[in-house]
Amino acid sequence: MSGKRIDTDAGAAFARLVPALVRSAEQIARSHMVERSLARRDDPRRWRRATLIWPSFTRG
Repeated sequence: MSGKRIDTDAGAAFARLVPALVRSAEQIARSHMVERSLARRDDPRRWRRATLIWPSFTRG
């Protein structure tokens, strides 16, 4: 294996990883916004929403 090939493979892997990380970060940010909104209203439902507890793991 040459260094160039390894760099190219690593670059491709990171290129695929970035969109997934961005989606996860956006989902977590949305969950935090909802949680803060419910907290301002002192809504007890915020503790029963799985998407607020585990925002990255709600999809099967």
